[in-house]
Amino acid sequence: MADGLSIVLNEVLCFIRCKYATVPAKQLKSCLVDFYDADGISTAKVRLLNDIEFAKISVSRSVKIQHGEFLMANLLAVKKRHSIALLLA
Repeated sequence: MADGLSIVLNEVLCFIRCKYATVPAKQLKSCLVDFYDADGISTAKVRLLNDIEFAKISVSRSVKIQHGEFLMANLLAVKKRHSIALLLA
């Protein structure tokens, strides 16, 4: 692009953007947990945080990027729900 910016599309973020104003948060979270895997949600979270950082928008320091490789299987659902909550915040 002429201004040096690149556009990165993310299916999870696009879905959230389209449904955010029309679908109740609890139902949207349920859809995201049921349809997307932990890696897809984690990738969306990283993309969002990187875009926020690039735009120099202040974000809470309690937000952490965690990589799914070291998580045990029973923690994946918790991670998905936490990441979805962050995306919808």
